[in-house]
Amino acid sequence: MSNKFFLKLLVTFSFIPLLVNHAKADIKKNEYYKFMASVNFSIDPDSNFSKRYLPQSIKLKEISVAIKQGDKLLGTGFLLNKEEDIYTILTSREILENSNKDNLIEIVFFDGNTYTSSEIKYIKNLDLASLKIRSDQNYEIGKFKELPVNINFINDEVFFQKALFNIGVKSFSEENKPIYLLNSGNLIANTDYNIPKGYQLIYSNRSSENFIGGPIFDRNGFIVGVHSAYDQNKKLSPKGEDFVGVSQGIPINLILQRINEASDSNNANKNYIINDYDEEVRFHKKQSSGYSRTVMGALNDQSCSSESIQEIINTEGEGSSKIGFTIMNKCMGNIIFSDKEIAESVFFDDVYKKSLHNIINNLYGRTIITKLEPNKIIKKSAPCEKKIVEYYGNPNFLRESIEAENNYETCKVNRDKNYQAALEANTIKKYIPGINVNHIVPEKIVKSCIKLDNYRFEERYDVPGFYSCLYYASDTNRVSKLVDPILGKMKGSIRGFWENDTSKDNLCKTFPYDSEKRACRFLLNR
Repeated sequence: MSNKFFLKLLVTFSFIPLLVNHAKADIKKNEYYKFMASVNFSIDPDSNFSKRYLPQSIKLKEISVAIKQGDKLLGTGFLLNKEEDIYTILTSREILENSNKDNLIEIVFFDGNTYTSSEIKYIKNLDLASLKIRSDQNYEIGKFKELPVNINFINDEVFFQKALFNIGVKSFSEENKPIYLLNSGNLIANTDYNIPKGYQLIYSNRSSENFIGGPIFDRNGFIVGVHSAYDQNKKLSPKGEDFVGVSQGIPINLILQRINEASDSNNANKNYIINDYDEEVRFHKKQSSGYSRTVMGALNDQSCSSESIQEIINTEGEGSSKIGFTIMNKCMGNIIFSDKEIAESVFFDDVYKKSLHNIINNLYGRTIITKLEPNKIIKKSAPCEKKIVEYYGNPNFLRESIEAENNYETCKVNRDKNYQAALEANTIKKYIPGINVNHIVPEKIVKSCIKLDNYRFEERYDVPGFYSCLYYASDTNRVSKLVDPILGKMKGSIRGFWENDTSKDNLCKTFPYDSEKRACRFLLNR
């Protein structure tokens, strides 16, 4: 066999399984993909890319509905159950409580059919509401699966960074049909500790407000929870992985438990699978031959727990070199947080401010203040654009253009304020966060890799697949050769290089084979 074959095989196995099939008989046949936090994307669930990698996304679109009132889109919901011609729909309690109480709530299905609901029930102690409608149409309802809890103490890491997706309604077509968008992300924590509103599920998906109330699901289409909130300002660093911007949701087992407690009859959904992930754990342990993250020296070492690091900070002081040495050398960047710690830090702002996540960010972050020359002219910020909002570090495919309309006016106001502040202070302030986000590849690279992957499948061009393309684009050795072909020295970050790169050929140059490079250049310059 050729060297090319073995290299492609190596790249394929570098994205080894964090996504596993739900059925024992299908596990060995499943093709594994790891949707890493560093390549989050948003995409049309009807696209060819979605159909290849997430075939269940079409069904998820069909069970997801728009929740609106008049011309205002409030959020998303999904079909939980059906009894004869009565459908039960789940959504967020808060979006309904904040709506106009004088107008009816409308539910719009994927086919454009619209129903009104006067029967709304709020689920006690959870940010959830159920609505009932009557319809003679035969709509599918969701299938559900329970995620394991306290995943940060599962040593083999089957579940930490497991790919999760959520789907939501971003707008309406001229025919009044919902237009959907699908987001990718990773599971960070799932605690059984009682967090207010039920926000016990933490994941890295980045979503606009319209996605609130919609389903969170795995690659096989099983709904594992309800999307409830997204905070782009929280930065987490569990187990050596950086997450900038995190989401909160309510796990499906807690939802069904509370619904059954409030109901006269048990809501026995035939599509609900309990504890089936045990099969995944057993299979992964067998295949990995005992490999776990403990090989990196973190999980079984109590000195790398958040409590131990916090104790060093309390004893030695925040400026102590012992902190950095312990985190980076002894623990190899892996700090062990409990799921409870993570969920509390995300939900409570005051807890986050005192948390080790924030302390680390402040310890290694710094603010650079540059004094301007007295006669130097401060250049005014570029005008806001409705197409793309400047949100650096966000690699989500098309997410910026979705939020642009809502953020346009705010953007102008904020830019004017910043400009005036710079004039008055005659300084430029730039904050460099402690949590490193330089491994995130820009949106344009994700777009290019998706484009090439589509050509590979639809027209059989010899180019790397989506994951291989991203792997090459984020490989330090390959990118440094573009920066300095002779010595291969990297100046700055990978992300910074791609953000400043205007050539369509440099991505192609990271590929290992001439045939792939030629095809890539032709396709990207089409």
